[in-house]
Amino acid sequence: MYEIDFDDFEKKASQASLFLLSNPHNPVGRIWNEAELRRMADICRKHGVIIVSDEIHNDLILPGNKHTVMAGLSPEIADITLTCIAPSKTFNMAGLATSSVIISNVELREKYAGFINALHLSGGNLFGAVASEAGYRRGDRWVDELM
Repeated sequence: MYEIDFDDFEKKASQASLFLLSNPHNPVGRIWNEAELRRMADICRKHGVIIVSDEIHNDLILPGNKHTVMAGLSPEIADITLTCIAPSKTFNMAGLATSSVIISNVELREKYAGFINALHLSGGNLFGAVASEAGYRRGDRWVDELM
């Protein structure tokens, strides 16, 4: 199983401003445990690195495993984390503009919103919203059979 070289991670974090985390890891499905996530976050906090946690595969966890949301570990970690989620992987709905980014830090949220608005990427669509709701309300069997 892949393990993080935290000495190398810290060296690289000292020269970075942004860390992109795939949580759970794609394509191998590696589930990061709470201790690993905390250590990554502590290193990022130490060096002023913002975390973008791509958690789009969070519903696709094999039985017996548990996904931990990076931003859910503490308010301090949430303050430096942008969490990306979407039903598209879970329910095979790519292209329906159903993704969301959860940003607790008001300043980061405003910067992100400004960037998204400048690129005219804001807003979803009714079809995507209805499909997402249907998936989450009635898609348990689909997910069970998928996994």
